[in-house]
Amino acid sequence: MINLNKKTIGIDISDHAIQVVELIQEREGIKINNFGGKNIAPGIVEKGRIKDYDKLRQALRDALEKARLGAIGGRDIYAALPENQVYMHISEINLETGQQINEIVNKIIANTFPIDIKELSFTYKFSKTLTESNTLLIIAVRKKIINAWESFFNQAGLKIKVFDFEALATFRGLFSSWPDEPIGLLGIGASSTNFSIFNNTGIAYAYTLPEAGDFFTKQIAKELNLDEDKAEKLKIKHGLSPSLSKPEAPLILKQCLDNLFKEIEQNITYFHKQHNKTVKRLYVYGGSSKLKGLREYLDKQDFVAEVKIASPRLGSDNLSQEYIGAIGLALRGIENKWSEIDPCLWPSRAARNKLNFVAGKLGAFKDLKNIYKIIFIIVLLFSVYFAVLALRPGKHKLPKADNFSNSSPVSSTSIPKKISDEKQEKKPQV
Repeated sequence: MINLNKKTIGIDISDHAIQVVELIQEREGIKINNFGGKNIAPGIVEKGRIKDYDKLRQALRDALEKARLGAIGGRDIYAALPENQVYMHISEINLETGQQINEIVNKIIANTFPIDIKELSFTYKFSKTLTESNTLLIIAVRKKIINAWESFFNQAGLKIKVFDFEALATFRGLFSSWPDEPIGLLGIGASSTNFSIFNNTGIAYAYTLPEAGDFFTKQIAKELNLDEDKAEKLKIKHGLSPSLSKPEAPLILKQCLDNLFKEIEQNITYFHKQHNKTVKRLYVYGGSSKLKGLREYLDKQDFVAEVKIASPRLGSDNLSQEYIGAIGLALRGIENKWSEIDPCLWPSRAARNKLNFVAGKLGAFKDLKNIYKIIFIIVLLFSVYFAVLALRPGKHKLPKADNFSNSSPVSSTSIPKKISDEKQEKKPQV
């Protein structure tokens, strides 16, 4: 059932920028209601870790203001965990008789991830197919990373509905359903490049490289003996186009891209050998995909797949592709199917707050068992009271409502359920 006028907000924070998108469900379809962004100065967020909470909060306030989002109470907010802090593992498995999926997941995490399972929060998705092998996707993040981002949003006065994952949100921001044939997504960001392949069951392959925008800048600076600020300005101004002052710069950048696409091609070939499926289209997105001359560069490449510059599925044609992730985040809450098929992680404090909501209202108890005990005692006392009245002779009048103490209503609150039938994982540079 379509919930008309429902609004959701997606907040996408990287090392260099914040993008905010508000979506609204109208009768004609889902539309972008508001959007805005803010660049982040270097050193505030580094490789997905918050280094300066105060400056980041101010940057988020500025982004919300640009998006014309003042009071945002009553709207679900979705945020992505930093991609270079997310571990992802995808494999094909066959369950043996009596074998439990939880046992397999725990074993894979222990043998694959370089972190003790006690230090991780994780989720998984197990996709069963009739014609192909069963696919297990595991996604994990350090608990302290989740706690840091949850604390940041809480201090900013924002309650996050769920923590999402960048790769899944990006796909949502580009496509409305899973593809019949495999497609590739290549996100060339600032600190890392993220490559993923999606098929008709979801994400099927993921790979992360350190070579990205910042690496390109450092190579230009190193080869031309420049400081990195000048090299960055040169890269942004000229890109792959000839520069009269520094004609070597576009050649250095081209070499970086040649190496990058060669490695992506090797990954596509590997996927083909493993799955006997061909990736025919590759969509490029991310800040570095806006380099001048990149489209012309791609047109000249003899690549294994057709390469296209990605654009968001919602909004006008001139909406920057930087908002793809934020759009995908907000879509999780407005297109109900994604919450059923894409894994996520629940904010720990939000879950605890929901559990303790009624107890907090009463102000005396810490869990639901105590509440049930109190309700039982109250019912018992009322039963004794009316029994005593019944035994007394004469007419009896019930006490007026004004004589009862005014207490908060007790309502049952459902506890969010952690999705456990999904899987996906992605590796930070360790």
